[in-house]
Amino acid sequence: MGLVYYQQKQYAQAIENFKTVIRLQPKYVAPYLRIGRVYADQAQWAEAIPWYAEAVKVDPKFPAAHFVLGIVYVEAGRYEEAVPALKEATRLAPQVSLPAELAVT
Repeated sequence: MGLVYYQQKQYAQAIENFKTVIRLQPKYVAPYLRIGRVYADQAQWAEAIPWYAEAVKVDPKFPAAHFVLGIVYVEAGRYEEAVPALKEATRLAPQVSLPAELAVT
């Protein structure tokens, strides 16, 4: 249901639905990423970062969580924090290449 609310731009309802999923399944990474996305879509970087960081804690081996955390750090101008997140994403999924402007070595 949260995805339906998200698609309809009913962000408060989407977030509440995703939080309900977290209460029921705290080890399921998707709702953390979804809440982060709601905030990121609105350029609310400070609100998005903790949700993406929590997704990394819930599933530290999920490269996409590290990647989106790194991207949001970039968007927020927090470049020093972005580098380790993006490096970890590429370490976990070396077959996936970052866009050239985000490549880290």
